Amino acid sequence: MYNLKLFSYEKKQRINLFLKEEQLLSDAQMNVLHGGGSEHLGSTYS
Repeated sequence: MYNLKLFSYEKKQRINLFLKEEQLLSDAQMNVLHGGGSEHLGSTYS
């Protein structure tokens, strides 16, 4: 029983990490699509 709990916990952690990486990738893709970059954002808001 303990092994099963440990396994499901590790699986959840792995899924959370995967989702976090997916979110970072999609953020990066949005930046590229919109021509985003720190210089671009700085000039927009100044």
